Amino acid sequence: MRLLIYLLFILGCQTVIIRSQSCKILNSNLSGSLGDVIENRGGRESRCWIIKVPKRKVIGITIESLMFQLESRNLHGLVIFEKRTGREYKIEKKSDVPIKELKFGSDVTITHLIGSHNYAFTSRIKLLYKFETGFFPVKFDNGVLDSGVSWLRNQSSDIMGWKDNTPRAVVALFLASAVTFDGNVTEEELMANQVELKTAVALMKSATSISELSMLVNALLVTCYNPRMFHGEDVVQRLKSLVTRSRDVVHPVAYLALCNANETWPDRATDDLDSVLNTTSNPQANQDMKAMAVMALSCYVYHRENNLPSNQSSETMRLYEDTIENFKALQFSDGSFGNVYTTALIAQAFVADMERDWNITTTAEYLMRELDSSPNFLTAYLVLPFLNGKSLVDVSYTNCSAHPRKLSDEIEDNKEVVTPIMQVKYSLFYGDKKRVIQSMYLGVPENSTAYHIMEQAEIDNPKYYTFKRKNIKGAINVFEMSGIPNDPENGNYWTMFVSPPKRPETVTYSDKSPDELIMKDAQHLVMWYRSHRF
Repeated sequence: MRLLIYLLFILGCQTVIIRSQSCKILNSNLSGSLGDVIENRGGRESRCWIIKVPKRKVIGITIESLMFQLESRNLHGLVIFEKRTGREYKIEKKSDVPIKELKFGSDVTITHLIGSHNYAFTSRIKLLYKFETGFFPVKFDNGVLDSGVSWLRNQSSDIMGWKDNTPRAVVALFLASAVTFDGNVTEEELMANQVELKTAVALMKSATSISELSMLVNALLVTCYNPRMFHGEDVVQRLKSLVTRSRDVVHPVAYLALCNANETWPDRATDDLDSVLNTTSNPQANQDMKAMAVMALSCYVYHRENNLPSNQSSETMRLYEDTIENFKALQFSDGSFGNVYTTALIAQAFVADMERDWNITTTAEYLMRELDSSPNFLTAYLVLPFLNGKSLVDVSYTNCSAHPRKLSDEIEDNKEVVTPIMQVKYSLFYGDKKRVIQSMYLGVPENSTAYHIMEQAEIDNPKYYTFKRKNIKGAINVFEMSGIPNDPENGNYWTMFVSPPKRPETVTYSDKSPDELIMKDAQHLVMWYRSHRF
């Protein structure tokens, strides 16, 4: 259909340009120019050029000058045609020349043509073009992006980062171009260390989910860790193994993470993605999952030239294209596609596909309003990359060749270094019958003190682990925890207990100050509210 429209236009100019005609291929440099003059004494004439647009690049074309000696419709013109979308600009008079720079995300064919006539005249054109990384055909005010980045940074703590959201936070900041993780910024190095710690703790657990592992792979990639050599673990292969063994339809975020890590997909991938793209249950969740599936497929198409691991790849690609078209039909007048999260995911899917045939401006304005008026973590995580013209697929383009990150067991001089990560259990007991109020596991650096663990738990779960303390003669005295103070009249006090390493079920009283008690891996720390015993 797009080809037919193009041919009909050319016929309107009283000439036929065959799309397969030999066109000159222009070099895909950072910038260039195209000038052409046709001095015609009658008859039909045309010339064409093809500019190849590299993957994940955008070409900007500006018409610097255009001179038609005789301005008449259907006499001569300039056609700019984008291969992938079929979008075209037809210019037959100076008044047709767009004021703004035109932007395209795929190969462009430029045709300078003259139709059949009985006049002698000159037709002259000059175009400038340049390549850039990005997506938007229009520019947006960066104020909201900057304030969103600031808001997200302010949600972090020095010790715990963004807690469980740390992997996603660093990805969002990276895709917003707010961090580089090149080893030169102290704050960014702290973020990277928090990702390392979070990943190490997750790998110690036997029940790490596919989604959690996928987010960790993305975070390792942007922070320049090698997920294939992480403290003796190949995190990418571990994820792929979980995907392969899963009895359920696998979340598309896993396939996106595998592609971002340049890993092939298992044979079941197309079946899983087809199931997601075909599903009709739970419409709201459907669109979210479909947007993630589109991003996963966009990544695979760009990196592996559509070589999907299945004989059903043509059906999968049909569903992929249909889903993109269906997304466009969902757009409301305010630019949204549903709630803010679904809108941001679909917008990222369009970015990943380099799709521009939708109302980008109203969507960007909607998302900026939402981020500016009601910020929360998930909104920031999903919206910030889009406002910077990026999607989760851009994780796959991370280049750490100039500054690969070394792990603690890879430090110089080949010294034998024990991984400074350990896991401890921290519980609150109440009453002489040892009723458990709360328990949690914490990943902490080696040689952390009980006091350090208590501080981390307070940040992570303030509802239960907030405590009051006072330094008395060099020792830390805890006099209230979880809103429960020491009760001298009843003789009830908060007292510290600790287990031997790897025997968390057996705890004994410790008379040390919390900042002097050095914890070991697999120990159990307990603060116990009980009657004082002399």
